[in-house]
Amino acid sequence: MVPALHHERPIPKMEDVLDGVGFEWRGDGNLHKVLYHLWTITAFSENSVRVLLNGATGTGKELLAKAIHQFVCGDPGAVYVTNCANLNPETAAAELFGASKGAYTGQQGERMGVFQMASDRNATLVLDEVHMLAPAVRTMLYRALHERTFTRMGDPSRMLEFHGHVVSAASSSLDGMIDDGSFPQDLLSRLSQTDDVHIPSFDARDSAHRSLVIEYGFDHWLQNGMQRDPAVEEALLQVKFPGNIRDLRSFVEQLAAYARRDAHLAGDSTKASVTMQNFTDVRAQPRWQNISSIQESPVSSPVHAIVSPTSLHAPLAIATLDELEANHVRSTLIALGWNKSKVAAALGIERGTLDRKMKRWGYVRPEEA
Repeated sequence: MVPALHHERPIPKMEDVLDGVGFEWRGDGNLHKVLYHLWTITAFSENSVRVLLNGATGTGKELLAKAIHQFVCGDPGAVYVTNCANLNPETAAAELFGASKGAYTGQQGERMGVFQMASDRNATLVLDEVHMLAPAVRTMLYRALHERTFTRMGDPSRMLEFHGHVVSAASSSLDGMIDDGSFPQDLLSRLSQTDDVHIPSFDARDSAHRSLVIEYGFDHWLQNGMQRDPAVEEALLQVKFPGNIRDLRSFVEQLAAYARRDAHLAGDSTKASVTMQNFTDVRAQPRWQNISSIQESPVSSPVHAIVSPTSLHAPLAIATLDELEANHVRSTLIALGWNKSKVAAALGIERGTLDRKMKRWGYVRPEEA
């Protein structure tokens, strides 16, 4: 007998859910299959979701975990995020599963763990860096996932039920840890009901790289009332940020600080503008000197990139204002998937103006070329 639908709602659109949390990657089709598999589990059975995300630090695992929660729950229910790498080994079990009074030294009263907080079927528990858990805590985690029950520290006779969803994440390969015996195979099988989702590094996600650079730059600078040289965004598109999104944000914020400094020294702090000189100054700092550049495939366009992808320290090539504008419009079109409405809004121009500029420069959507 097929259980009744858990959610009386339409099947969600993956793109809408991912956009809603700001996650800029569509995957290679595997993510699409995983999300709809998880939705089916929650909609047509009484089971909760378990999935494992794998990717380097800063690739957006927490954002994707929140998207999965939205996808399977269909509402903004509670999401509890715990970074297992930051747990104190002596109190990790209490932080996850709770503790009774006096369960360990210094415990003064009852303590509720995140498993108890997320025990409702409309809640999701995110266990980041799950591979960093101590072996004893892994055993407790296995039981909670396998039997959907757990006990608190100091209260082994009281069995508590767990019905929440669990999204685990790891920055290291668990398969490799299983091979060398540092992670148990049986726990891995309980962490996910489907294929693991591998999130590629930021610079490997070309569309996401462009979109995040331009949109985050726009948002940060415009919210602070700042102008910017279009060439700066072109230069940012060529930088390979090893720390992924976190490094991008840090770099953009430092550019803004240098722009404010220049405006202050010029005697008018209200007219800060991010320039290529700011880019050169920030790029020259020790923190950023060793980051490399991305070799991009040439885009079919009458205007070539203004900034050399192999030498960001080199002076900016001489170009006309029309060439700079054309190059910037092209980058924005690519970053926003050739959505003219979004591009026009991002550039601060009318849709008709954008159409005329595209016609003048010969820009057409790739599939229409």
